[in-house]
Amino acid sequence: MTRKAVSLFAIACMTFIITGPFAAWIVYKLAQPPGTFSNQVIHPGETFSQTKAGKTLAVWGAPASLEIQEVQCRVDDRPIKLKKERTTTDNKGNEVILLFDGNYTVFDRVSCEGGGLEEIHLSNRFPIDRARKIMIGSLVATPLVGGLGIVLFKRTRSFKKHR
Repeated sequence: MTRKAVSLFAIACMTFIITGPFAAWIVYKLAQPPGTFSNQVIHPGETFSQTKAGKTLAVWGAPASLEIQEVQCRVDDRPIKLKKERTTTDNKGNEVILLFDGNYTVFDRVSCEGGGLEEIHLSNRFPIDRARKIMIGSLVATPLVGGLGIVLFKRTRSFKKHR
């Protein structure tokens, strides 16, 4: 490699000091609930499925005052265990309550009804287990790649002076 190419590679490695932690922070934010809501509104009794493969699906019910103990959700005729704690959030001015979340495939057919449920809203977020791996990898690689960049940059500069 030429000295100029090594210098450019060293500078690119040094920028990882900023981009590594920034990438970890972005992935952390993408994995936080409630995620990104879809514009789709589903009515009770209708079947629906995950729309984004590889994401964690969260199913929200409206109104937020519904009786969650009376709501029944099923995936391919198997009952789904709903959240016991009442977690609410705002979806475009409409308060919704979390019914359940998890890793479902695009092939799973889900339906919910009962308990005063009027509308169902879906949100997707980055899976937390994958997010942890990326965050740890990014934070561990930051000093290694940044350090490599500093060493290479100093070596190319000192080589230039001795010539």
